Amino acid sequence: MFTLICGFTFTTITLLVTTLPNATEMRVQAVLFFLTMVFDLFVYLIQWNNAEYVQYCSYVPPMDTRMNICSVLSTFGLVLWGLSIPAMFLLWNLDALALVTAVIWIVLVPITYFTVARRFLDFRKKMGTPE
Repeated sequence: MFTLICGFTFTTITLLVTTLPNATEMRVQAVLFFLTMVFDLFVYLIQWNNAEYVQYCSYVPPMDTRMNICSVLSTFGLVLWGLSIPAMFLLWNLDALALVTAVIWIVLVPITYFTVARRFLDFRKKMGTPE
């Protein structure tokens, strides 16, 4: 559910930036900022839920090299996806909005690591290592 809402929020931001005649108005930028914060919140909740769901599985495969590579690439892709919104703002000359949303996203990445990913990795270590 969060993934679907996050995708719709991303699409809404894209449509608003590209179709509004004057995206530099303050009220338009306020709405875009709000939608970007909603997007960031849902990305965080997606990560939180993914970490929680694994703990309820009866069998979790051990964290081997392939799983580790997949995890790193998924995280990298997610970080880039979050930076695509500030990049979109830069394309439409919304420099201040791009800067603020990029800084918020960059701050959110380590927060997500310490509150979600670290706990998930500790859980995976408890599940054992490959023999």
